[in-house]
Amino acid sequence: MADVQEQEIKGLVAKLSHGGDTAAIITKCASYGSAALPHLLEALPTTKSGDIAKVLGMLRDPSAVEPLVRSFLERSDGTSSKGWVGSAAAEALGEIGDGRAIPTLLNALKTMDERRYSLQDVAEALGKLGAVDALPYLQEIEKRGGNSGYSPYITTHAGRKASKAIQEIRRRSTPRHQYVTQRTKRACSPPTIGRRRSS
Repeated sequence: MADVQEQEIKGLVAKLSHGGDTAAIITKCASYGSAALPHLLEALPTTKSGDIAKVLGMLRDPSAVEPLVRSFLERSDGTSSKGWVGSAAAEALGEIGDGRAIPTLLNALKTMDERRYSLQDVAEALGKLGAVDALPYLQEIEKRGGNSGYSPYITTHAGRKASKAIQEIRRRSTPRHQYVTQRTKRACSPPTIGRRRSS
């Protein structure tokens, strides 16, 4: 039974590596959970598709962080399939939510320009990671919007992604647990009721 499952996973990963109409395959592959992880990690360095990284993001396994960081660094140059894989790696790192990815993504945010499609996914990932240190750079991208001299579509989209990331970071940096604690204390505190003195 285990051998049959492994063969099926290998077949799914092989299909994902070549891209195409893979929505159903992505869902099926992710349904195998940790059993699919070693096969996905093995395929990640050579895949021409971002779908492998997408499934890794869905699995949210911390062991995928370092391989995804390497994939992002090697394949986020914005050219055709390589740029797609880099963008998908950034997106997956945001989904996993492990802070180890922040330094690499933050450095990319500082050095990339809006012509890189990966920048949009970097901004979004930093938002999901709650990277407060990214705020000044995201605000600069948001401010530039479509006025940087590049393609208006690309720069405007980058500005919108930056704006969304800023909102997400601010939301995550709000001490929600303190708010909940205060509400709980108020709800549990007995009301002050004046007592009549007996005459």
